[in-house]
Amino acid sequence: MKKLVACVFACFSATIAMADGRFSPLPEPFMGKLSNGMDVLVVPDRRAPVAYHGVYYRVGAADEDAGKTGLAHFLEHLMFKGTEQFPEAQFSPRVAKLGGKDNAFTSADITAYYQRVPISVLEEVMAMEADRMTNLRLDEDDVVAERDVVLEERSTRIDNSPAAQFREELNAVFYRNHPYGRPLAGWRKEIEGLSREDALAFYKRFYHPSNAVLVVAGDISGQEVLAMAERTYGKILGDNPPPAHVRPQEPPIRATRILEMSDPRVGNPQFSTYFMAPSYVGEGGEDGPALDVLARRLGNDPSGLLYRHFVRDQKKALSIGAAYYGGARDHGVFIIYGIPAEGVSPEELHGQVMAFLSEFGAKTPSQDRVEVDKKALAGATLLALDSVGALAQSYARTVTLGGSVSQAAAWPQAIGAVTPEDLVQVANKYLDPKTSVTGFLTKEERP
Repeated sequence: MKKLVACVFACFSATIAMADGRFSPLPEPFMGKLSNGMDVLVVPDRRAPVAYHGVYYRVGAADEDAGKTGLAHFLEHLMFKGTEQFPEAQFSPRVAKLGGKDNAFTSADITAYYQRVPISVLEEVMAMEADRMTNLRLDEDDVVAERDVVLEERSTRIDNSPAAQFREELNAVFYRNHPYGRPLAGWRKEIEGLSREDALAFYKRFYHPSNAVLVVAGDISGQEVLAMAERTYGKILGDNPPPAHVRPQEPPIRATRILEMSDPRVGNPQFSTYFMAPSYVGEGGEDGPALDVLARRLGNDPSGLLYRHFVRDQKKALSIGAAYYGGARDHGVFIIYGIPAEGVSPEELHGQVMAFLSEFGAKTPSQDRVEVDKKALAGATLLALDSVGALAQSYARTVTLGGSVSQAAAWPQAIGAVTPEDLVQVANKYLDPKTSVTGFLTKEERP
């Protein structure tokens, strides 16, 4: 299932891309709430008679109990097994028969189920999704079989990939206390122990209307969707209050942490350095726009400073870049990564990159260059949203994480307001090598 890796606020509609309207505020969606507490978010899109329909639950891998890693993702799989109305995994075949497609994803903070369907069958699909919100039926044989599927996914995507294992280990070192340090897929031994009872308990605890956001985009109005939602989701009792998201907090990083990993299957050695940063919806979220622009300035394309210096000019790296991930509930992260050129060790490249960052924090970049980066960031994001549902998805993620639609709508303005001085300020504030976590992945030479 798809991971959420992009910043949830870096999303806005092509309808505002006129001249330099890239920094104009977004049109806010229709927002409503059902009597049972379910939030309803609608973005009308009249381009085609189709609809994006999704239910986003405020629960993810970070909400699993200790010793039950992988449970959120496991339940996501089991949600397709059926109800009394649609037994024997008939949910997806029914969506396909209606002319649509469906899928789901699990992140650390969100589990979502969504469909793309003709607008004429939207209410039927809403009724189907409402049915499995409360009437999931799990057979023991199905649970065992699906657990094997999840274990095979882990083998294929993580256990057989040194790079994926490296990221998993580095993440565990970065987060010592917060559950973000747990793998989304779960640790193999704990997945093997997940049971039908575990899945149903998690389902009953988190899957109910007051812990969900209904999102619809398409050729329909907000009031029409609200009426459909009352006839479908509104039938579900709202007895359960939203569960509190009480999670262990991550203490400050007081010393540099180093992870070294080697594997004979590694092709090119690499390094990754993680810096703790705020999320957009958490404390310090006002620094999110500047961190987004800083990542662009440093290395998100061949015009970035790191690429120009280490790949093009010095020829010390084959690849290098920077990324800011602010789309989480509790913490964000800023990452610098690189693959050294032949004859250069990852440790050597890392040391030179850290020195380069110190120099960056000592002088202010030009206003013209920062303007180019801001426009490129806004424009690239705009192009990524040219499909029915893309803007609605970004709003849904924001609301599900605890943010507001007005905050998300103002993202283009916030990017436009970033100054060169802001970039220096956040670089000095967050990119401190003394409070970083760095991993080195190298090839293990066989004797």
